[in-house]
Amino acid sequence: MTYDIEHGSSRDPLLNRDHFFLPSINIGNPKHDIQLLDISSNKKWVAYVTHFNDSFPEGAPNDQSNSGAINIFITRRRFTAIDQETRYEELGFSGNIAPDDLRHCSLEITKHVKSDDGTHCRFLSISNDGRYVALSFYEEDSNHKRFKNPDCLIFDMDGGSPDPHKIKCQGRAVFLNEDNKYPLAIVSKNILEIYAEFPEIKTVTSMFDLSGFYTSGRRTCPTVSTQESCIKNASWANIYIRKFGTRDSNNINTVITFTRHIRHNTLITPFTGESIVRIWSILDEGARFCSFPAKNQHIMALSTGYTYAAAYVNNTRSINIYNVKSGLLVYRLKSREMSDAATFRVSHIRFCYDARYVAMSGLEGDSKVSFEVWCLEAERSIYRVTEIFVPNNIANLRRVEPFVTRELKKNRKCLKGYYTSYPHGRMTVMCTELKIDEDYDNSIPGNSIVNWIDNTSPLYKSEVEIENGLLNFNGLRCGHISTGNKKYLIRFGKHTVQLWNVSSERDKDDSITDDDVLLYIRAYKGPDYGLGYSFRETWEIRDFDSIRYIGGNLTGRLIVNIIMPNSSGNNMESYHTEEIFLPLEQQLPSPDYHQLESACQALHYLFTNDYNKPNHNLSTLRKQTNSIITLSMFHIDNNCTYFSTISGSRTLAMLASFEDGRKVIKSIVAKNVPISIFSYPRSQSEIDKNNPPKNDEENDEVFSSMPRGIDIDKSKVDASSELNMPMPGTKEAEIFYRSSTSKPPYKKRLNTTVIAFNENVLTVLIDELNYDWFKFLFNRIISDSGRVGPGCLSSLTDALLYLEEGRKHNLLLLSSAKLSYLEVDRIKLGVFKHEYYEILRDKARQKKHITDFDHLEAHATMEQIKMYEGYSLNLYHLREKFLQLSNLRVFMNDVVKFYNRYIPDDWNVVSINSTKEVERFAGICLVPITHLNSYGDLYENRSRHTNIKEKESENKGRKNESAFVRVALDENISDMFQQGDVVLELLLKYKWQRFGRSRFILICFIHVIYYVSYCTSVLFAPELYGLNLEEDIFLEHPGQIASITLMVICLVILIVQEARQFRRNKDKLSYFFSGYNWIDMCAFVLPIFTLIQLCNNWPQFVEVCSVATLILWTHAILRLRVISHFGITLEIIIQLSRRIAPVLLIMLLVILAFTQSYIVLLRLQPDEYFRDTFSGTFLGRNDSGTGDVTFEGDVEFSTSSDNGFSNWFTAFYNVWLFIYGVWDPIVDGDAGSSLMVMCMSVVFSLIAVLIFFNMVIAIMSSAIEEVDSCGKKVCHFTDVVSEIEVLWCFKEKYNLKNNPTCLYYLASKEAILEQKEKLEEETAKLAEKLKIDQLINLI
Repeated sequence: MTYDIEHGSSRDPLLNRDHFFLPSINIGNPKHDIQLLDISSNKKWVAYVTHFNDSFPEGAPNDQSNSGAINIFITRRRFTAIDQETRYEELGFSGNIAPDDLRHCSLEITKHVKSDDGTHCRFLSISNDGRYVALSFYEEDSNHKRFKNPDCLIFDMDGGSPDPHKIKCQGRAVFLNEDNKYPLAIVSKNILEIYAEFPEIKTVTSMFDLSGFYTSGRRTCPTVSTQESCIKNASWANIYIRKFGTRDSNNINTVITFTRHIRHNTLITPFTGESIVRIWSILDEGARFCSFPAKNQHIMALSTGYTYAAAYVNNTRSINIYNVKSGLLVYRLKSREMSDAATFRVSHIRFCYDARYVAMSGLEGDSKVSFEVWCLEAERSIYRVTEIFVPNNIANLRRVEPFVTRELKKNRKCLKGYYTSYPHGRMTVMCTELKIDEDYDNSIPGNSIVNWIDNTSPLYKSEVEIENGLLNFNGLRCGHISTGNKKYLIRFGKHTVQLWNVSSERDKDDSITDDDVLLYIRAYKGPDYGLGYSFRETWEIRDFDSIRYIGGNLTGRLIVNIIMPNSSGNNMESYHTEEIFLPLEQQLPSPDYHQLESACQALHYLFTNDYNKPNHNLSTLRKQTNSIITLSMFHIDNNCTYFSTISGSRTLAMLASFEDGRKVIKSIVAKNVPISIFSYPRSQSEIDKNNPPKNDEENDEVFSSMPRGIDIDKSKVDASSELNMPMPGTKEAEIFYRSSTSKPPYKKRLNTTVIAFNENVLTVLIDELNYDWFKFLFNRIISDSGRVGPGCLSSLTDALLYLEEGRKHNLLLLSSAKLSYLEVDRIKLGVFKHEYYEILRDKARQKKHITDFDHLEAHATMEQIKMYEGYSLNLYHLREKFLQLSNLRVFMNDVVKFYNRYIPDDWNVVSINSTKEVERFAGICLVPITHLNSYGDLYENRSRHTNIKEKESENKGRKNESAFVRVALDENISDMFQQGDVVLELLLKYKWQRFGRSRFILICFIHVIYYVSYCTSVLFAPELYGLNLEEDIFLEHPGQIASITLMVICLVILIVQEARQFRRNKDKLSYFFSGYNWIDMCAFVLPIFTLIQLCNNWPQFVEVCSVATLILWTHAILRLRVISHFGITLEIIIQLSRRIAPVLLIMLLVILAFTQSYIVLLRLQPDEYFRDTFSGTFLGRNDSGTGDVTFEGDVEFSTSSDNGFSNWFTAFYNVWLFIYGVWDPIVDGDAGSSLMVMCMSVVFSLIAVLIFFNMVIAIMSSAIEEVDSCGKKVCHFTDVVSEIEVLWCFKEKYNLKNNPTCLYYLASKEAILEQKEKLEEETAKLAEKLKIDQLINLI
């Protein structure tokens, strides 16, 4: 972007419109001063605000304190830059400039901007298409004065009118990163407002409350940490501090700090004290991405998909890379520049090429611009340039800060650096290509030189790289590397690259000997594309012509293009550029983690490939590869950080998949280096949704993945190929690197629900049935979490869920029991000091001892910013409007201050000694099953979306169910919740207190209405409404009609919820095998049937009502199983039924056998056979008139009943009563004196009563003790909470306050120490069993 000083006019010819055009600005001319400058997110447009004053004398400073009329202009034009190599002006993101492309227009806005001599700040923002430019203001209002500029001015630069749109604003207005719409965010100190439908609808669609980040009342928050250099040099913000009076600009600095990355829909809140940084997502309703300590660091960049966050370490030229999901430090990037880092001022950091590279730009002193690029996984700086000179006063100018972006140059992806320069006194934006793949220069002394061997005819066969001798070059790409006085042999095969120090000359057919030294070997492995791609697959070289030796300042660097195995045709377009760093330098970093990783990959390939022939070279390669690993491990000490990185985590999983790899793990754990595993529970459906398999017809996916700037004619694309464009692979075509058009094809994994074994060493060991190693590494990750941070514990959640799926019951229970009382560091957990002391005060106020298990409570940090939208936003606006109109705002604020200052202290007095006592005996423990409750999809596994108002975004980034719900509601895999465990107890209690209890009360209220309305409308309708059941019934009484209406409404709600429960049940058949579900269905069907009976006067109404009453009482009792005592009792009954079911079945068969025996014996006997008959003469008188009856003559009396064994039903009924001692049917009459009847009765009493009855009692006693020992967790508390979450919670379940990522609690240090000692004791026994202690003693 160039400005003409001589003619004072823009080079853009399209200025013939009704605007006040601004002449081009000379930065050295004091009459023209750039106050604000902003570049759109897509780097296609630039806008700037300038001051113009004709009365300024030459050399006078141009600020607002000078007298004279200041004219203010705002200018919009396309962002352009001069290419340093070609000296031509180009559009941002490449492209030639056409006459109509600049669209340069300016407006005079002097009348819209009021001068202000107080402390204030102005902000500038431009939309992605350059149409709208927003100028906003923030004025310090300590004295409640009227704002000079109360509105945000939004100019339509294509509208032809200088009058702006106005929105009430005191803060920064910024357009979010959206191409098709103009979502506008306005950020003040306490609120963030989103205008998602601007300019069609100028009303707030959502609002976030930021007051939780500041101290208020009794809450004391840490101070916001600001980076002065970033605030001072933010070209889109201009702070003016008054010369007299208050000079406080903390609020302005806070707004700038919070909104530095808001265009990417994130807020970053760094704080002093513990130096904790928290990253928040605007799109996910203010959800927190992560929280981690970053002392003396400032977050400068987020990768696409929010996988990584880059933090610059002050005064070091170093960058720390954090994994956003876990908050763990995963990579440390150090600059190759060794000069004083205090002279360097960072301007911009960017993740490039799918976060495989990191680029940093900044100023070296005040005269140089530097650009540096790192390879992320290798943690090596691969490019640095500082040749650009600028004037010494650039630090005080509003300018385009140096930045790096990825662009296209002749359809080839490349990196370009932009910066501001002043050739001949003209402000000019320059761009230069960062040639990170430039070939080495042979003319530079000391450079390594590769002499490639010609005519070797490389073959795509894996055999040649194993079978060939070192001097047999046929089928391989080989060359000699000369560096200093040494000469090495490099060999590229189909799957590996090898660097050898050949001992001596020999015949080309000679095998590899022990005298030949293997210096480096690497098997090609694909990048971390996600769980759809496995480390088990060794990739192949795409084309031998793609091998390029870079050399230069970084000796031994090569790049080569690789592809997935069996890729051909369409898939040849999906490739990856592999970085290789040969150990050629004399003084390499010790240890060389890249060399170690490469050797481990090669070892995996050498032991797992399909090559089955006995071969001496293969044995030698394995032996020499092990030697490289052993030598690398020798230099590793306890401060090694490689195995706490994502690359190290992946390497451990790979090594665990074969026997010799586990031997390497043994040497790793013997070094006592910190280990962190990066793995999260994800279901197969999530992976399939985000990685759809490619079909030949799905060409739209191919076009969407094209690099920016390539124009494709779809009509010319063949149906069987992705793109007809030149790609690497032929000598005639130019070879491209990192220009793949798409990811490799996704391979769906079958017969799995949770896919995690590709990246988690624990699940790999489960697959390998190596349970001792699993237990040891499980314990090791728990113990190392204190060093690396609690984020690594998500792999334990993954492993436990995998054990659930695999039905490894015993191993699951043993593993989950270790998660109790796991102490973590408060700062690494991301808990502020004021949050911690608030919990201590609550615990001291409860006056409960910290060791009391029943009073352990789970807590969560702030994981979501309070958000208003819809009806909640309308209520907020009504409240604010009322306070404004009634002038009650000041009064309400005074009341709140008075309450916070006096009332809590008077009513809740907590002594300092009590708090200190709790702190002395308590420690912070973590609920280590992190992400178990999370409904958020992995950000790195889904596409980035920025449309705030889009309807589909309601469910984007969310899972249909959390892992907790899926496991808890599946009776087949709910072993995790069937034991007495502190962790799961706290998890359920937290859910119950946050949302379960209130929802349960609502459910009970609906059921009570249903029961009462049924009683009043059906059961007792004859008494209440005077109905005669023998006559036709008409529903006429208003009370009955009202009761029926309430009953039907409640019934509809309950039936809909029951239908939803059936619909979400994956195993539909199992639904009908649940007794609970049958009771629910009967509780809904029988009342409806009895109502129909009542209306139609059907028979048996009373009998059916009695059954319905019994069912409803059972249904109501089961609702109370969430209460501990009710639940335990019900669980005892259920467990008893399950335990004694076999005994009862056999007992029933015995009773049936005796029933039939009695029927056979007695069915033909007359009724008199079972009766006692008495006869005689009875005389009596009735003289007294008392009602006595006189019998005269002979009278007979018969006792007992008829024959009770004439049919099966009565016979079974009588025999069943024999168990309880009711022998009446066979003790009277002749039956009582029958010898056969007496013998059968004795035998029945012996078997049924003495044996079976006492056996049932014994089984019941043991079941009661077992259930009672399990406590609350087995009383279906889990089922109730999970059903409430699924069926009765809607948007609430997505709220991170209800389902946080992680929980923590206070526990006694005594319990913590006891658990730690148990873990250390078990780990020591496992180390002895695995013979790890022998290696430790050797070390």
